[in-house]
Amino acid sequence: MVRQHYLSDKKLNYHRDDMKEILGTTIFHDLDDDNLAEQVEINLRMFDQL
Repeated sequence: MVRQHYLSDKKLNYHRDDMKEILGTTIFHDLDDDNLAEQVEINLRMFDQL
């Protein structure tokens, strides 16, 4: 899969859909959609602070 990312100053650059797929099939596979979406937002905010 190829994904276009816009240039930014962020060290890590993930799309929400990609992060949701990654987390939903690995460590957070047992979460429902709402809790998974919340965890994705938490992780993306943490990445923004790096």
